[in-house]
Amino acid sequence: MFAILAILAFLAGLFLLAVAWLSGHRTLIPAAVKPIWFWVPGIALVIGAPIVGMLPSVLKWNECSNACTLSAPEVREAYDKCVTGGLDSMAADKAEDEDVNQAQLDAYLAEERPGVEAQCLETHTNRCTISCFDDWWNPQEDALAEAPE
Repeated sequence: MFAILAILAFLAGLFLLAVAWLSGHRTLIPAAVKPIWFWVPGIALVIGAPIVGMLPSVLKWNECSNACTLSAPEVREAYDKCVTGGLDSMAADKAEDEDVNQAQLDAYLAEERPGVEAQCLETHTNRCTISCFDDWWNPQEDALAEAPE
């Protein structure tokens, strides 16, 4: 709904700017009509409409992003599984590729752990944020999934 209003306001701003430009030239628009009457609201609508149209979406995205941290249980669980799985996979790959003892393997995993943790954190907080935003943005998808035609 907000997007439609923002698009219409933007188009109205473009129309006002066109009228302002035409009124400054020799056209059928009367000379009493001052171009400034159209420039100011036209520019305000062209700049303000996209900002106002995006505001609800940006606020909801920020709300979802703030809610999706490691303190959320589902994000924490997925993060822990990701880190464990990633390190286990790296350990198995390293053990297959080379003859390494346990001390070398532990040192390798300790060196790689921050990168795995950062990647898992980024992945799962992004998934949570996008899922939260999609539930708000398009709730009809949930209704279709529950009651297919």
